Amino acid sequence: MRRLIGITPEKPVFREQERITAMIRSGRVCYFHIRKPAFNEEQLRAYLRLFPQDVRERLTLHDHHLLAVEMGIGGVHLNRRNPQLAENLKGKRVSVSCHSIEEILQWKAKADYCFLSPIFDSISKQGYRSGFALSELKRLFDDGLLDDRVCALSGVTFDNIPQLEAVGFTSFALLSALWELPRTMFITHFNDRFSYVDGAMAVLEGGLRFVQLRMKDAVDREVLDAAAALRPVCDRHAALLTVDDRIHLLESGLFDGVHVGKNDMPVAAAKEMTGSRYLLGATCNTAADVAAATRDGADYIGLGPFRFTGTKKNLSPILGIEGYRSILKGRGKDADGSKACTVTLHPVCHRRHHPRRPARAASGRRLRRGSVGRGAECPRRAGRVRGNEKMGVMKIEEEYGTEKLRILLVGYVGVGEHNTVGHAGFLPA
Repeated sequence: MRRLIGITPEKPVFREQERITAMIRSGRVCYFHIRKPAFNEEQLRAYLRLFPQDVRERLTLHDHHLLAVEMGIGGVHLNRRNPQLAENLKGKRVSVSCHSIEEILQWKAKADYCFLSPIFDSISKQGYRSGFALSELKRLFDDGLLDDRVCALSGVTFDNIPQLEAVGFTSFALLSALWELPRTMFITHFNDRFSYVDGAMAVLEGGLRFVQLRMKDAVDREVLDAAAALRPVCDRHAALLTVDDRIHLLESGLFDGVHVGKNDMPVAAAKEMTGSRYLLGATCNTAADVAAATRDGADYIGLGPFRFTGTKKNLSPILGIEGYRSILKGRGKDADGSKACTVTLHPVCHRRHHPRRPARAASGRRLRRGSVGRGAECPRRAGRVRGNEKMGVMKIEEEYGTEKLRILLVGYVGVGEHNTVGHAGFLPA
């Protein structure tokens, strides 16, 4: 049986405790490791107080182990900073970090489970390279030297878990895969075939992990009813749910953040309300828009439109690839002309389906009819294409300095007659 174990990022992120609580209660993860090496004891105590009692038993501390007794935390993790188990922690769940097969063989009979790393190149630690051959690990599982108490760590994603299961792993530790901002956003819309909720449900089942609830003509009660239906499904899939424009609905506790358009609340005013507690997105159409939204605190930017779409009224000027190039070059310099950043553009390009010939990405890979693009019939399949992170067919990289920024397309997944690609997103890396 597959067991997922979450790990917190070192620095706090928006709605962190709420998201961890949701993932535990929904059964998405079995345990969650609290790894905050920069926190002192009082900071960690204050952090842990925000977790409900029923969730604390599923948490594991990497530091300040004695808080496990005081706060009712279920487990402690032994590592290089804290290599010994205190006497009064006997009876707590114990895990340990291991970086060799020898360490695994030394610890697996003493601990409830062991992290073995690095299995793949690390996503969160640059330069932390894979230390094991999968073929050798499979042999060790086949010989019984490794078993279900060994948990794969480093570079583990939802996409490569099946590969590790074929090796013999049943436990997987996830960090970046749970916390990084997903590359593709689904923006809800309504048509004769799919309701706002039905389309979002389908792409969540298909693998998408970022939904913006956009219901321009609905009243607040209808938006909240839709969010109440989507929230538990998002929690089960560790997906983000944001709301378009209606920042006052954040107080409902149903949303992870808000997206403000060019004609909505100013980004600076929205940031004062969201702070670091909620994700804040902003729509941009020019280099000046991008610079202003970044300065005013946007966490990501919807840059577009990439091409014409009928889902948005009062459409801003179409950008296309050349528009993105131009904005990136403008974004690469500060006001004084000095070089400012490294920028990577990952446009997701789709061809319209030919009635007799399957569409192909620039890479030559076939795009299944009904998976992505105009006229797609199955949003769940569309989600799977995104889930495998295979949609990007073009990468333009321009070096401008030390700050690193990413421009990513945030797509409408094709549902009914709507275009697949709607806006682009801007993410500080």
